[in-house]
Amino acid sequence: MYPLYSFLLFLSLWFCLLPWALVCVLLGRSSREDLRERLGLAPAARRGQRFRLLIHAVSAGEVNVAGSILRSLVAERADIEVLISVGNRAGKETGRRIQSMYPQIVGVTYLPWDDRNTMRRWLERQKPDLVCVVETEIWPNFFHVCRAMSVPLYIVNGRIYGRDVSRYRLIRPLMRRVLGCAGWIGVQSESEGARFLHVGAPRDRISVVGNAKFDPVAGAAGRPPVSLRGPTDDRGLAILAACTHRPEEQVLLEAYSQLRTASPGLRLILAPRDIRRCGRILRSGRRAGLRMTRWSELGGEPNCPGEVLLVDRMGVLADLYPVADVVFMGGSLVKRGGHNLLEPASLGKPIVIGPHTYNFADIVQRFTAAHALIRLETASELLPALQFLLQDPVARFRYGEAARKVCVAGRGPAERYAAALSAALRRPADCNPTVFSGRPQTTACFSGEP
Repeated sequence: MYPLYSFLLFLSLWFCLLPWALVCVLLGRSSREDLRERLGLAPAARRGQRFRLLIHAVSAGEVNVAGSILRSLVAERADIEVLISVGNRAGKETGRRIQSMYPQIVGVTYLPWDDRNTMRRWLERQKPDLVCVVETEIWPNFFHVCRAMSVPLYIVNGRIYGRDVSRYRLIRPLMRRVLGCAGWIGVQSESEGARFLHVGAPRDRISVVGNAKFDPVAGAAGRPPVSLRGPTDDRGLAILAACTHRPEEQVLLEAYSQLRTASPGLRLILAPRDIRRCGRILRSGRRAGLRMTRWSELGGEPNCPGEVLLVDRMGVLADLYPVADVVFMGGSLVKRGGHNLLEPASLGKPIVIGPHTYNFADIVQRFTAAHALIRLETASELLPALQFLLQDPVARFRYGEAARKVCVAGRGPAERYAAALSAALRRPADCNPTVFSGRPQTTACFSGEP
């Protein structure tokens, strides 16, 4: 099965990935430097005399997890340097923001495509002492080359989406070989540990540590919030719709059209998951008679002259969550599995979600049990839910405070992951280090059933 993977990857690389990457460079959607990084040809980050940790995290959410872990790690270890590799543009932008906070981060780069020879050359140039993979990034050649080079590889905040378990089980022999290259697998929960076990991970390398997404994002605190105050009016309440997908924006615009008559000064902040769709959303809102303003049109000024602020840039949600009075988390009215709601929850914001939240089932279960959010069954319930929260400040406070308490109760895994990585950097390189069975304060060995 491994030769089949390598063959299919070869076909994908030369007949799909590379031609498409060249087209993106020609169209200006990506740079030559991006392509060089994908091919493993970019200059290596300068190696110092300290331990080098390579952290791979695919996108913004996973990079933020890495930032939370790094905050604890660099506080304990002054003898490390960190290279972050990512999988997409959002991850790279987030990585660069976190790099500006920590001088220990020597570079942020795209992970090369998973060709075995490319990976070997790239790792030989980067010379990591330890590789840390965040959450679900399982690349067979990347993992195999780490093992062949005797570079310890750890998975932190490990998770496997429930819908992917059946697919992975179809290739269980390959997954057993790949996950066997990981010296240690720290997972978010017992259920995640069971999923790893189902798809072939060695039981004695799985440890339940917790979900580091509950820990505050590095650098999130202390930034001044964006003002939504218009040039002539006082700021009313604000609804923030985050990470929305089609047709959620249309549902929200229709709901807002009805809500604004009863709530003078009400603002809607619309942040689509794919900012390339902003032009279409803008035209739709204006056809409905709404005054729409693009984030990019503000030019750094705090005034927002329109009724609807359309966020057409990545990486600004952290600045907008503090000014929201109600947050709707997108990707949940449609079958996209939802998005991470922990950042607004940690700020004490009342949250509304739809029924499709399978990407964050464990997190949503915690919030539901604590009555810390409003979960809709259908899109038609969105308008009355928003109306209820906007008209009842006590309810907004109650839901927001319950959400904040769930986040506070879940904090701590980032520090435990950092302790595990720090311990790994002290021991000699070993492709298959033992589980931290003698360190119960750091991890708990997995004992669940498959």
